[in-house]
Order: sequence, then C-alpha cells, then structure tokens
Amino acid sequence: MKASCRIYNYHIGIIGSCGTQCVKSDRSRVSTHFLLYNRYTYPFTPYHQLLHSSSTESIGSTQINGFAGFLIPAVLMLIIQQTLLLGIGLSAGTARETNRFRDLVPLSRHYHGTLRIVLGKSLTYFMIYVIMSVYMLCLVPKMFSLVQIAQAGTLFAFVLPYILACIFFAMTCSIFIHHREACMMIYVFTSVPLLFISGISWPGSAIPEFWKVVSWIFPSTFGINGFVRINNMGATLPDVATEYHTLWLQAGIYFLTTCIVYRRQITLSRTHVYARLKEIKNRHKPKEV
Repeated sequence: MKASCRIYNYHIGIIGSCGTQCVKSDRSRVSTHFLLYNRYTYPFTPYHQLLHSSSTESIGSTQINGFAGFLIPAVLMLIIQQTLLLGIGLSAGTARETNRFRDLVPLSRHYHGTLRIVLGKSLTYFMIYVIMSVYMLCLVPKMFSLVQIAQAGTLFAFVLPYILACIFFAMTCSIFIHHREACMMIYVFTSVPLLFISGISWPGSAIPEFWKVVSWIFPSTFGINGFVRINNMGATLPDVATEYHTLWLQAGIYFLTTCIVYRRQITLSRTHVYARLKEIKNRHKPKEV
C-alpha cells in the first residue's frame, strides 16, 4: 500500500503493512503515531498541539498513539501462551524425573482414564489462567494507561478459546519435555520469533510464506491479532471471525492430540510396570534342578 499526502506542512508516510503511520514536523521535531488496520483508524494529534509541543517531547508515548499502544497488548497475549508452556513443561519434567521409569503419567489408582486425566488437568489450568488473564489483559494495561476500548463480553468470548487452545497445545507439547531445564530453553528461544511471525511487530507482507504457515501452528498468532483489534480498535466478534473460529478449531484439534498422547503415555507406563513385575517374578522364581 502506497500513499502520500501533505497536511499542514506535515508529511505522512505509511510504513510497510504493519498498520503504523508516522506524522513528523520539521519545525518542532515532534512525532506521533496512529494505527490503521482495515477499517479502523486512530486519530492523531491535532496540528495546534504539535505546534505548542516542546522540541524534546514525544507525543508517540501517549496511551492512544505510539509503539507501546499496539505492541504491549501483543506481548501480553504471548505471555499467556508462553507461561502455560513453561508451567506445564516444568510439571511434565518434574513428573518424569521423579518417576522410576521416566514416564509422564504414573501408574496409580489416581490416574485411570484418559479423559479424566486430560479434563482434570486442563480444568485446573483453566481456573488459574482465567484469573491470570484478567490481570494480564485488564489490570496491566490500566496500570500503564494503555488504550482499552474493548467490550467486556467480546473480550471474554475471544479469550475463552484462546486459553483453551494454549492449554491443550502446551499439554500436547509436554510429552517432549524430559527435563525441567528444557522448557526454559524453549521459552527463551521461541518468544521473540513468535512475536515477529505473528505479524504485529513485523509487517505481515515481509514474512515468508513458510513462516506464515509455521505461525498457524501456534494459538498466539491468531490470539494476538484478534486481541489487538478488539482491545485497541474496538472490533467485535464478527470483525475477528477468522481468528475466533480458528482458535476454537485449534482448541478442538489440540484437545484430540492431548488425549492421544496421554493415552499413549498411560500405555507405556503400564508396559514398563508390567515388564518390571515380570522381571522381579522371574528373578525370584525357583530354579529347576
């Protein structure tokens, strides 16, 4: 998208496709930003306010304008996914390290039934992260005076499938964690790339097709884009229908994969225990003369 115009001796340039426009003044060296995303446009600072601003003041740091206005909400949504990966990964690593056979699911009377295990764990994570989401998405922006124009019902309806998708995604990935330290390395080395390939901090048109397809695996890609439009631009659920439906689809797919991998882990646990019992039985079996 290319456009150029001249308003009150100001040059307006559209940078890439990330939706950020910058208004610059040669006389006062003041810059401001506003978001342009689909049909939603943020008003920029009026001309007379720019003229009366000091030469060192940055209007881009206000709650409506500026880089933080759309980047911090994206980071907050990514934190929800990454902390779930970290927490569930630590739990899985601890379970394997404390298990004699290094199995994820121990064989005991409390771990019978795949659905009982998956639903019990996911319900616990969900109750915790409902509170965490209220803190991250409502209280933190309020403390830092960031823009919040989302409707409460729309925000809750959108965050619900996002939390579920992140929970089941993290539970599916936890089968690859055999040590507690591994999930910390994954957390560190995936956070920044996931933020870039989401299309918020980096123009979506500049992302190669391969990495776009890779980004569809993670719930954060659709969660970030949908939340920024709802929270910063006042979008409703029909406006983010693609992201909303995709999150429900991911939640369903990752729920099935979680059930499959946990069923596999239960089977392996039983196999290891029965093999050990058979070995002990053979060891104490009296030898024939």
